[in-house]
Amino acid sequence: MWLLNFVLTSLYDAMMDFMMASGFFWFYAILTAIGTGFILLYLPETRNKSPEEIALFYSKTRIVCDEEKPSKLNVSTMCSGSMTIEI
Repeated sequence: MWLLNFVLTSLYDAMMDFMMASGFFWFYAILTAIGTGFILLYLPETRNKSPEEIALFYSKTRIVCDEEKPSKLNVSTMCSGSMTIEI
């Protein structure tokens, strides 16, 4: 991140001479749109999820239940039906 900040700050004058103020604005608007699209498409929703559920999502080991949504994260009580562990 610091490297990108340095590059953008260093190139500010050259970009401003080349694109003028409106082009500079549109350049950053397009970067913001690309970043927003990435967040919406590739990052999972974490609202109303516990830190344990988020950590379980990012771990290599996945616990798959027949149920739609498990009630707790304790593996022994997580699934009342059948359960498989995927690695």
